[in-house]
Parts: sequence; structure tokens; C-alpha cells
Amino acid sequence: MKQDAFKSARAKLFKHGGSQAVRLPKEFRMPGEKVRLTKVPGGVLIEPDAFDSNEWLATLRQYQMPEFMEEGREQPDMPPERPIFD
Repeated sequence: MKQDAFKSARAKLFKHGGSQAVRLPKEFRMPGEKVRLTKVPGGVLIEPDAFDSNEWLATLRQYQMPEFMEEGREQPDMPPERPIFD
């Protein structure tokens, strides 16, 4: 295991609009624009958010196939019944 795997530091909390935010020190910065938060006993775990399944599903729904023959189909009338045996 890396020596700095469990490194800790203090960070500043501040208000941003109606939310509470945390200013991460340079050595704790993460890639991307979003993080995943998990409530754990005694605190909150902050992890890089590499994959958002809800966002992926919403994007996938944009490419859904339209209803097959949405407007219906025109089919000729059935021919009259004929007796099989006379």
C-alpha cells in the first residue's frame, strides 16, 4: 500500500448559496467536475465520480427506437370464408 494512502489534512468549510462547501487542499484535488458522496459513520467520504449510471441511462433514452408502425398499418379486408368441404 502506498505510504500516503491514508494521508489526512484539514480543509476549510464555507457557504456557497444555500449549500455548504469544502475547499480541498491542492494535494487532495480530484479530476472532473463532480464527486460522489457517501455518508459513513463519523463523516462523509468524497470520491471522484467516474461514472454516473443515471446520467448514462438518461442519455441512452434519447436514442430509443420509435414505436414500430406507430401510425398503424393498412391491411386489406379478409376474403370471405369459403367452405372447405362441400
